[in-house]
Amino acid sequence: MTDNRSEFVLDTFRVQGLDEHNRSLDWIVETAEKLGATITTASEGRWTRFSESFEIRLNGRDSGIMYRISVSQSEKQTRFIAKRFDEIELTPKNSHIIMHAFPEIMHYDIHWYDLRTSDWRGICMSDVENHSMPHWPGDGIVSVMYALNDDLRSCLNKEMRTLGKEMTEAFVTYWFAGLTPDKYPFNYTINQICEYLDHLILLEDTPVEDVFQDLVKKALGLSIFETAENNDANIGGMKI
Repeated sequence: MTDNRSEFVLDTFRVQGLDEHNRSLDWIVETAEKLGATITTASEGRWTRFSESFEIRLNGRDSGIMYRISVSQSEKQTRFIAKRFDEIELTPKNSHIIMHAFPEIMHYDIHWYDLRTSDWRGICMSDVENHSMPHWPGDGIVSVMYALNDDLRSCLNKEMRTLGKEMTEAFVTYWFAGLTPDKYPFNYTINQICEYLDHLILLEDTPVEDVFQDLVKKALGLSIFETAENNDANIGGMKI
């Protein structure tokens, strides 16, 4: 059964007594609506007999690349922690310990759709998960949604090197498929894309912080970003 109504996610995955969790669900849905993402209860992600799943699909605003965030939520673990949740006050310090004991409260995996194989390809973004989880796991999903939406700039962040590695193949593939913004005629030239990806490769091989930041500044001055800014209302990408 497939249901692409955002409200369904709220109704089905809410847990009585877990205010932080329910707030995260609200935030996920609000962000999806803002970014033009779709939420469906049909997910190809991980599954256990104690979990329910949904997925979020969105395109990179300036790349057109299709991304999928597969989310699984353990009903058993959420209801278990809800029993005494009103007795605690989550802080950045204690939330890490508490969440470590309940890793399946809300787990997510990230993929991009590889047109060459007509299949999803995983993106390891564990750095983003850890950085984005000061309180509740669902907040990290919102951070990932924004990062994928603004993927060209996100790849210039040191914590997004795994996304940058995938971008070196995905961006070229989507250009040849005519699925970058505005489709045909292409707003990006292949030389613009190669120039941008050359900078990503340099960033990957640069451990020195000062040099890294200088390269980021140079990358932000590339013509591809000027083209993207003129293209804000003209999102590329595919729907599958």
